[in-house]
Amino acid sequence: MGKSNLENIQITVMKKTARDLRKIAKETGLTMGEAVDRLTERMTTTDPEIAKILIQEDLVIIPVKLSREQREDVFKEIAKSLLMTFDPDTMVDLVEQAKVEQQEQLDELSSMSDGDLFQMLDSYREMTEFDN
Repeated sequence: MGKSNLENIQITVMKKTARDLRKIAKETGLTMGEAVDRLTERMTTTDPEIAKILIQEDLVIIPVKLSREQREDVFKEIAKSLLMTFDPDTMVDLVEQAKVEQQEQLDELSSMSDGDLFQMLDSYREMTEFDN
């Protein structure tokens, strides 16, 4: 986004809102301003990549106050609902693709240096601060 589209504002919010915005920004890697933009715009797009990014951000932001178990239940229901929009053969193909991608990510993890693994672990610990 170009600087000409940005405007500095000063706002007063509840302390809880400020804490939540900081957590959302930290969890998503967005600035607080970008988090506010995402939360207020709820924009639609004709660009599939932007749509995917916005939906993935929502999957991080919306359930942030749920416990890990509650988030898993929510994600399972979302996954089932999405899969049901496809014909059975496509469902099977998507599950197989997910398994392959999961294995590729596990292989990538196993090839990481100790330093990178510790950095990832630290990031994971920060994310789990959201657990109730």
